[in-house]
Amino acid sequence: MRVVMLAAASSEHTLKWLRQLETAGVDVSLITSAPVPDGEIEQIVVGRQSYGRWRYVISSGRVRRIIESLKPDIVHACYATSYGYWGARSRFHPLVTSVWGSDITLTPRNSAIARWLTGYSLEKADAICATSRYLADATTELYPSIADRLTVVPFGVDTALYALHKGRRFDNDDVVIGAARNLKRVYGIDLLIEAFKHVLIAIPGARLKLAGNGPERNSLEMLADRLAVRERVEFPGHVDPSDMPAFLNSIDIAVLPSREEGYGVSAIEAMSCGVPVIASRTGGLIEVLGEGRAGVLVEPESPETLAEAIVNLALDSEKRAGLSMAGRNRATGSYDLTIATEKQLSVYRQVLSL
Repeated sequence: MRVVMLAAASSEHTLKWLRQLETAGVDVSLITSAPVPDGEIEQIVVGRQSYGRWRYVISSGRVRRIIESLKPDIVHACYATSYGYWGARSRFHPLVTSVWGSDITLTPRNSAIARWLTGYSLEKADAICATSRYLADATTELYPSIADRLTVVPFGVDTALYALHKGRRFDNDDVVIGAARNLKRVYGIDLLIEAFKHVLIAIPGARLKLAGNGPERNSLEMLADRLAVRERVEFPGHVDPSDMPAFLNSIDIAVLPSREEGYGVSAIEAMSCGVPVIASRTGGLIEVLGEGRAGVLVEPESPETLAEAIVNLALDSEKRAGLSMAGRNRATGSYDLTIATEKQLSVYRQVLSL
């Protein structure tokens, strides 16, 4: 099977799918406008960054010609509002388009033009994949006509790599709370820092580790200073995916106070490592945590409620151990990379039989 993938090479999700599909015997060619350094992977780079989002419109003809020359069995566009447009304009069939999150939850809701363009991309697809049931429902709410072509195909996690390391603490001393996210407002890291101020009143030895970079980093560091918690908060910056299991195994509780979340792969990675998770009751996080059976769900936008949940879990080592096992079991049973890959291959087989 030969697949042309249209996706951002700079996305770890893209690289993960690329490697896993190749491992499964799929011949994949990647066309991207967001490349990674030469030599890391094979990629065909199209589009100029200086054109902004218009690059997808300007370069769509070139992409079509490249696809024609590659003669694939399937074209798979990942992210409806950009690469999905390339896929739609390629006129190639069968076309699979995946929605990954903000291409449904944010962009189409910003303007009528964005909503129309996203709908145009989805209407041209023979099959549509969503990373969660929540995202699938959000997609069909906006575009009801595509419901019969939509399948849930989650991002998988390598549960052999993301595993519980020996030595995980379940005592009450020096509890380490953490999050590994892009530091954007949507992920609510400011709420976590505000909650942490309350946590320190109950657990003075607690520490907070916030991995990742993003546009909010400076303001988050300033918030920690203003709340007088900076000396207990670490900002280690970007953590390479190969080092993420070690980071997760360095914390006792993972907290995801997102304001919006289409899926929740960060929660699954923590669960796979046996780290108990506290997350906002929003979007795909509810689904990932099994309605609260594999983690603690709290109402969003409430630092006080979040702090209470953190303190209660931090002081209950038995509950933390139970959630560690429940999270690990859910990750391996529902979100292992091999399970996700087989679901994607099933979609490919289905569109080839049309």
